Amino acid sequence: MDSGVIGWLAIVPPITRVRLVHEEPSGNLLIVTGVPVSMGEPLEHVLASVAAGDHRRAATVLPTLDGAFAAVHWDARARKLVVVTDFLGMQPLFHVESDGALILATELRGAAAAHEGRLAMDPLGWSMFAALGHFAEDATSLAGVRRLPEAAVIVYDTETSRREQSRYWRWPDARPGLTVDTVDTGGLVEAFQRHERAYAVHGADATVLLSGGFDSRLIAATLAGEGLRPPGIVLSHADEHDDADGYLAMRVARSLGLPYTVVPPLPDFYSSAAYVDYLIMNEVATTSFGLFIAQVASSIKGRTEAVWEGVASNYTLRTPHQEGGGFEPFFRTQTAALAPDLWRALRAVFARGIVDDMDAGLRACIRRTREAYPDDAFGVAEFVARSRMRRRTGPNPLKVYANDLLPLTPGLSKEFWEMTAGLPFEVKAEGRLTLELFRRHFPPLARIPFCSDGRLYPGSPGVDPRFALLQLRARLMDHYYVAAVARRLGLRPATAGGPPLLLERVLARVDPSHPDLSADTVRPLIAAGASADPVTGAARRWLFYWQMWRWVMEGDIHRRRAELVGEGAE
Repeated sequence: MDSGVIGWLAIVPPITRVRLVHEEPSGNLLIVTGVPVSMGEPLEHVLASVAAGDHRRAATVLPTLDGAFAAVHWDARARKLVVVTDFLGMQPLFHVESDGALILATELRGAAAAHEGRLAMDPLGWSMFAALGHFAEDATSLAGVRRLPEAAVIVYDTETSRREQSRYWRWPDARPGLTVDTVDTGGLVEAFQRHERAYAVHGADATVLLSGGFDSRLIAATLAGEGLRPPGIVLSHADEHDDADGYLAMRVARSLGLPYTVVPPLPDFYSSAAYVDYLIMNEVATTSFGLFIAQVASSIKGRTEAVWEGVASNYTLRTPHQEGGGFEPFFRTQTAALAPDLWRALRAVFARGIVDDMDAGLRACIRRTREAYPDDAFGVAEFVARSRMRRRTGPNPLKVYANDLLPLTPGLSKEFWEMTAGLPFEVKAEGRLTLELFRRHFPPLARIPFCSDGRLYPGSPGVDPRFALLQLRARLMDHYYVAAVARRLGLRPATAGGPPLLLERVLARVDPSHPDLSADTVRPLIAAGASADPVTGAARRWLFYWQMWRWVMEGDIHRRRAELVGEGAE
């Protein structure tokens, strides 16, 4: 184009029936990434009218959509580009402003490639990565690259390089005083189902990622309430509560009459090509080494066209990673921000100036967080959703799974969010609201216990002998030596752990003299091998993340992949 370049990649053949790219005879162009839904006029009509219209129509109509998406509209006549992000900013979109140009990319790698080859760590982003396990605010791991905010409408004039930006949605107000008994759970179920029905326009045959937890069960139950019986995929998780998660998922499937497939974890997953692929797709943006969720993408690949995923209800109906109170207990108990061992590990890896900037950046981030949000449970819940949901949980379906299939995320609608985001912490804590919702509307499923966030929850109140037996078996089999004997006797499947061969192979290729690193302490780390010292072990993992990140951002990871995972790997 006269004013620049717009390029896109898409799965071929397309999974969705909805046309997400429109090239008009007038020269107008509309590109949508993600999975948008329309709660009113048919989605196809909405997108077609936006594509044919001018920048004003695009800036007005695109914000009416729900779901996780980002869209760009080029008004050829006015020579203006409109950029719109979804109301929660779930669909990733990154930007760089350089020499009067605006660079947009759905992946950090794209931004790195377009940013004149400049590749440098952002100490603020890396401090969040280390302390929180993910990024926050608009920070990324790359200096100069930022993530666009949620509910953003940006109009960029290519003639003047001027940018106008506005926000079309605000976080709902707190609703103190409500109790579990007074919440309209029927209204919540209806709103959730309305959003589910809106996804039907995409037409893909979707599978439910079934677990023993609350969120996938809600999806399965509400779909069944609509007369749908989608197949389920259950990923075995033997190392947590003796796979109570998988066992309960199968009970749910049988209760609803859903066909299901049980997928065992890949042995030595964290030294496999599948884990390298996860790091590429995730762009080393979360602390994933040893994290069970990292295995899901390889387990569902090739098994389905689309997947129902419960990221929304996890953060609206419950209180994940929150114990009540304000930010002081949150940062102390739910993050590593104040952990001395973390900073000792980071100083063993990174150059002194970088770690000093990381420390200062994180302190500033904590200060800004306390100033930007109410210092209570409502404020913490909003921060957790805006940061952890967007930057750690959401990327799994929206950024990783989306390479191969269509992620359907019911509950990412303005209506559902406005009904739930302001509910008091006490209503949602300990799964109270979700348990009550199941007891009122899906009583057979409420009688099946839940396994979520590493905990077992009884279903219906009262004494449940099967739940007590499940607890007893889980406690017994979670014991390290009992589990080891069970695996040796063939009573329990092998885990996805195994020796960290990938970690050792990566560290062996690190150049300690790189300016990002502290050469004097990195050399002993590389030679240390597996260590019982927690600081040394953490430092070696951070060195692993850094090197993998460099290769991913440089575009060198595909060349390295075969040598890292061994000959003959796919």
